[in-house]
Amino acid sequence: MTMADRLAVMSEGCIMQLGTPENVYEAPTSRFSAEFIGSTNVFSGELAEDGGSVVANPDLQNPLELSYAMSNARRGHAVTVSIRPERVRLTVPGSGDLPGAQTGANNSATGTVEQIGYMGSYTLYYVRLPSGRLIIANVPREVMVAFDKSPDYGDSVALQWSVRSLVVLS
Repeated sequence: MTMADRLAVMSEGCIMQLGTPENVYEAPTSRFSAEFIGSTNVFSGELAEDGGSVVANPDLQNPLELSYAMSNARRGHAVTVSIRPERVRLTVPGSGDLPGAQTGANNSATGTVEQIGYMGSYTLYYVRLPSGRLIIANVPREVMVAFDKSPDYGDSVALQWSVRSLVVLS
């Protein structure tokens, strides 16, 4: 991706997506493209209302809110969304929370730290939700130093992401 100004994601001889590396990474058009280029958290759910922007997902305590309404879709329409781990904001309730952290809001979840992968400039946190689903959060080093205490194995954490970070996949 660092050497190309345009790339194609292919599967079984078919082009799944064609575009700039940034476009393919930031706006994948299919689950295959999203998972092929980098890590991602993928959620499948159903539209909660006709022509709406709220997706109910059984793995999350709160609904997913999209940045736009799916005007032609009807309630119950199957929707798959992707969110990259670096777009997931992790906070430790009561321990150096970053401003604006909200639990119980759309596009948020709570869980328990199950795995930690220190990568130098960032740390990967694998957070187990009450449903059993695992979400990956990529926390930059500059955010880590803002915590009073870094999250550890077994700690309860809050996860949050922006509506602009969710990408609807085909």
